[in-house]
This record gives sequence, structure tokens and C-alpha cells, in this order.
Amino acid sequence: DTLSVRGDGSMPSHRLSVGLSGEQLSAQLDASGALAAEGAYAGEVARLDLTQPELGAWRLERPTAIRLNGEQIAAGPLCLRDTGGSGGCLGFEQTAAGRWSADIDLDKLAFDLVSGFLPPTMTAEGAARVKGRFQADGPSLTGDAVAEIPEGRVRVRVGAGKEQVLDFSTTKLNLDSGAKGIAARLAMPLEGLGEVSARLDLPGWRLDDPARPEQPLRGGVEARLEGLDQISDLVPDLTGVAGSIDADLDLGGTLAQPRLTGQANARALDAEVPLIGLKLSDLNLAAVVGPQRLDIQGQGDLGGGRLEVSGEFVFGPSGVAGELRAGGERLRVADTKEFLVVASPSFDLRVSPTGTQVRGEVK
Repeated sequence: DTLSVRGDGSMPSHRLSVGLSGEQLSAQLDASGALAAEGAYAGEVARLDLTQPELGAWRLERPTAIRLNGEQIAAGPLCLRDTGGSGGCLGFEQTAAGRWSADIDLDKLAFDLVSGFLPPTMTAEGAARVKGRFQADGPSLTGDAVAEIPEGRVRVRVGAGKEQVLDFSTTKLNLDSGAKGIAARLAMPLEGLGEVSARLDLPGWRLDDPARPEQPLRGGVEARLEGLDQISDLVPDLTGVAGSIDADLDLGGTLAQPRLTGQANARALDAEVPLIGLKLSDLNLAAVVGPQRLDIQGQGDLGGGRLEVSGEFVFGPSGVAGELRAGGERLRVADTKEFLVVASPSFDLRVSPTGTQVRGEVK
């Protein structure tokens, strides 16, 4: 890696050029500025080139002005764009200590920016955009921002020329801040599968103490997933996946002691492993979340026998403690032309702050 720095001129009028050349990052910065006798500074970034193997090549779209005068600061808009068209502008202005405004307008963030971080069998298509403006006055923050995905999908190659597509187009995240605090709302439709929505409120949130332990939390998550047959190809040797999953969870408590309550259900789940002739049908599971507690109950048909699942876990200061049990009588766990296996298994998973134990027997 090499670094070069060159400057010339005087404080009333000067220029700076910085170059970096390396395997992981290459950059070129050209700037100029002037410092007035009374201490005010006016500068301009005329060139900013950034190149990174995974994120591509980025260039400054137009010169960026910088102004400093005591507590007053103005920078931007700083507008960067990559060779694929992704980018946008950021701006910041401070009129006095504690009084500032910030603008964000990222009109395109293509998902191919993350392609270098994904597994070889996975690709992401589409783009997101973000636009917002916030103003601060002492401890108060007001403004809003919205992040949208007009078109977005993930493709997973599963072999034999097949692929699985997860389409999350029209996903939208809204963030609002005002005198009452911060509120965020997420809506994520999943084409052919269902939808997920989430909400988070931070009542009374303040800039001067953003992570106070007693900060109240309000929110929740709702999910409705029905097209589970879409995931069959994601798991080798698994077919006939059907059923639905729903969840309704509420978030409360404080930042120091968050509290999650609600219930998640898996209803009428079916699946088959043809290689060994294993068939699961009408599996129903319920997970009930309470303050520092999780209870699980379920039952289903496994190869003509009844599978029972139950458990309870407690979350305490020292960690998680609990037990999960699963078992049944005369379960047909394998049924092919070559062999037939009928068993009555009983398994017990015990978790404590000191470790995990698995016990069981098969008759």
C-alpha cells in the first residue's frame, strides 16, 4: 500500500491532494480552502474517488463546499455515485452548538453492492432508496425519513437447475422523531409467502441521553407466513412442505430490562423425506412468550403415530434454564422397500446456566 500527500499555498489560500493505493482500498482526494483573518474557513472538495473490491468504484458527482465559522458548520451536499448508478447526497448544517440539521437523499442503493458478501449460490436483485431530514435543537430531534424497496428479491440456486426466489418488493420503513420520541414502522410483504410487520416506539427519547437504561420500549412484531411450499427446495431431500406460521409478539419494558410477550404458532405443518419414507403431517406447535419465560406445546402425526412436544424455559439473571421434551409411541420413522423402522422414542433436552444435557431412549 502507498500513501501520497501533497499540499501547497498559504493559510489564506491553499490546496491539498491525498492519494492512497492499496489492495483493499484506493482513494484520491483533491481539496482547496481559505482561512480568513477573523478565523472563518471556506473550503471545497473538488475530487473524491473511492475504489473497494466488494463495493466498486465511487466518484464525487460535483464539488462539495465546507464552511466553518465558530460554532457554525456547513458541509455538503456531499454527492457520491458508483459506476452502476448507486448513490445520493448527504448534507449537514449547524447554526449554533446543539442546533443542526441533516439531510439524506440516497436515490438508489442497488443490491448488487452486497453481492461480494453473499454465498456463491445466492444473488440479490433490485434497489432501495432513502430520503429524510432531521433537525436538532438541544436534546430534541425532529424530522422523518423513509426507506423503500420498490423492487427487491433474493435468488438461491438449489441445484438441478432450480432456484428459489424470495420477493420482498414494496418493503417500506418509516422513521419519525418529535416531541413524543421516536417511532419506527416496518412493512415487508413477501410475495406468495405472507408478510411481516414491526413497530418500535421510544417514548421521550432525547439526544442528550440516547441510551439511558430507563428508556421505555414499546413495539412488536407480527408475521403471517402461509406459502411454505416455497422453501421445500431450500432443504435437500425435503418435499411436500405445507402449513402456516404466525406470530404476534409485543415488546415492552425498558432498554435495560426489555420485556417480550406474545405467541408464535406453526399450524398444520406437513413435510416428507422420500429418501427414508419419513412423513410428518398435521404438526401444530405453539410457543407462548411471557415475562422471562417461554412455554412450548405441540403435537403431530409422524408415520402414523402421535408425536408430542412440550417444554418450558425461564430467563433469569444467571442465564437460561429449562427443559424440552419430545417423544411418541410407534412412530414410523423410516418406510422404504428396503427397510421399515417403527420406534417409540423419548428425548429430553435440559438447559441450565452451567451447560446443556441431552437424554433419551428408543424402544
